[in-house]
Amino acid sequence: MKKVCFRFDIDTHKCIRDGVPNLLRLSEGYKVPFTFFLNMGRAVSIKDSLLSNKAADDEIEHCKSLTAYEKLGTLDYLVAAIINPRNAWYTKQIKNLVSNPYCEVGIHGGRNHATWQFHANEWPEDKLRGEIEWAIDRIRKIAQEYELGGFAAPTFNHPESLSRVLSELGFKFSADFHGVEQHIISQKDGLTDVGINLLGEPGGVAFWESCLAKGMNLDQISDEFKRAIDKNDIIVVYDHPYLAGCRCLDSISRIIEYLQDEQIELATLSSILN
Repeated sequence: MKKVCFRFDIDTHKCIRDGVPNLLRLSEGYKVPFTFFLNMGRAVSIKDSLLSNKAADDEIEHCKSLTAYEKLGTLDYLVAAIINPRNAWYTKQIKNLVSNPYCEVGIHGGRNHATWQFHANEWPEDKLRGEIEWAIDRIRKIAQEYELGGFAAPTFNHPESLSRVLSELGFKFSADFHGVEQHIISQKDGLTDVGINLLGEPGGVAFWESCLAKGMNLDQISDEFKRAIDKNDIIVVYDHPYLAGCRCLDSISRIIEYLQDEQIELATLSSILN
């Protein structure tokens, strides 16, 4: 039986504040599961953003992506750049996310999403462990019932020792590789890694983001999704709540209704492993 998993990475305040509540309403309304990966820290490293600006612009152009300004909007772009709030500040949304009966919540990096993106490969193993333990501690201070499941590294930056650290800390799987022709499951250092195979390539651009960057309409996005389903028994589609959970709800609803009509199972990442 074919399976589809919706994966959403929560890396900005707009993701947790606006996108997650919208997506949870969809999950509860349709009674379908989503997989979320939650960063508990800050989204932006001002120093690294300034130093890497040229490379980021080149990648955006090459990958048919959207800029941060286009994705967040004027106000929230300024909030991210100036205030740079921690996602852990949004305790109500995090409690609702963890307690949702349909969805699963993994951890997405440590204290700062962008710092992990640019520097995690340089960190010693004890620094990696400390970043992840910080995230675990912060989420359990808000939702004591939280249990470890999956881990997704920011921007898929998976350092050599990360799988070993995750296994030692009790994580069940990681989710750090991607590619449209990839097998969906692999193994590294005894840890299962569940990949993404519906996204905008190259570069790991999120699915709905890449569709909007190409100027696609609702029908075209649905057709792109259906073509992927025809080619694969398991589909993992990837995006972020600040975009998919705010601007693409009609598209997600249409796709969910299609999947339910076709009796295609909607699954969490962890259930794919069973």
